[in-house]
Amino acid sequence: NATPGDLSLVLPKRILDGMEKIIEGDFTTRIPYLRGEGSSNEFDAIIKGLNHMAEELSGIEDGFH
Repeated sequence: NATPGDLSLVLPKRILDGMEKIIEGDFTTRIPYLRGEGSSNEFDAIIKGLNHMAEELSGIEDGFH
């Protein structure tokens, strides 16, 4: 099993930084794509999922205010 430290060997820094901000509760965070939103690059697929999750969480959080 990979540990968070192991992920730094695989995931680009912008993904790790964006994930950290989302984990800390900053749901306005959007991670820039590496090759573009429509790319078939695996990292861009991860980024798309994280951005979608942050957008959904932001909407839920807004509903509580």
